[in-house]
Amino acid sequence: MIAKNKLKKIVGWVTATISLLIITFWSYWGINEAFHEGWYHSSLSQNLLLTFIQYLSVPIIFITLSIVSFNFKKIGSILFVGLAVFSIFFFNSLSGRLLILIPLLIFAFGFYFGKFKHKKIFSYSLILIFLLIIFSFGIPQIIKVENRFNDYNFDSRIVVGNGVNLTWAPQGIGFPLEGTNWDIAKNNCARLNEEGTKLENATKHIWRLPSRDEIVRSMTRKNNNVLGTINEKGLAQYEKKPDKETPLWNPHSQVIYYWTNESKNEKQAFLVAYNGYILERNKNFGANYQGYRCVK
Repeated sequence: MIAKNKLKKIVGWVTATISLLIITFWSYWGINEAFHEGWYHSSLSQNLLLTFIQYLSVPIIFITLSIVSFNFKKIGSILFVGLAVFSIFFFNSLSGRLLILIPLLIFAFGFYFGKFKHKKIFSYSLILIFLLIIFSFGIPQIIKVENRFNDYNFDSRIVVGNGVNLTWAPQGIGFPLEGTNWDIAKNNCARLNEEGTKLENATKHIWRLPSRDEIVRSMTRKNNNVLGTINEKGLAQYEKKPDKETPLWNPHSQVIYYWTNESKNEKQAFLVAYNGYILERNKNFGANYQGYRCVK
């Protein structure tokens, strides 16, 4: 009997520790990702709504169910199992399903069989950790985002400097507010008219997708070129980290990556993120945050 109680206490401590670690991870990931690919609306309320629903819903759900489970273990365990089943249908990728499914089942088992002595302390700890992470990482990010340089000029822009002299297409079909795949981006640039405002019936090859080097060399911060280059390893390096600012980017667009005209192989092409990183993605993948801007 003593051994059984001891085992239950160990299960309880392990479950509480895992819940704390998972909530810490998801809170940190969520608040940082919210400002990396989110926070693009002009409205503060829309940005906050997007942040809490899309990026912080996972830690909030984990905190809520954990607190319920501390006090009502059977109800909490049932809720965790139900959420685990729901996650199978919600996430498309196997990795996404497992990343949610496994912790949920661990929680269901741990909260049902575990024994918890300090329920209030654990509950307050989960909430406190969440709030500390949100405020400590969120407030500096809000300040940075709200102070991005934005001259609201989304017409055709000539960007000169750092060995590059290019005209970037005006906002529209050559500079859309939503993403698309590589083939569509490449074909749209090839068919763009001289003014960069509409597509011609046939390819004109006046405009094109920029190269990695051209985007990296054209990157700015506070309207100043950040002197980006690509080293021998293919990595971008800058004197100052670029940001999602005009003249290259629209801070209020969902797009955070630009397709380049360079392929890594038959299936993948390179993109450059607004913060300067070079990465590759499947050419057929057309998420809303993977856009393009034609150049000539």
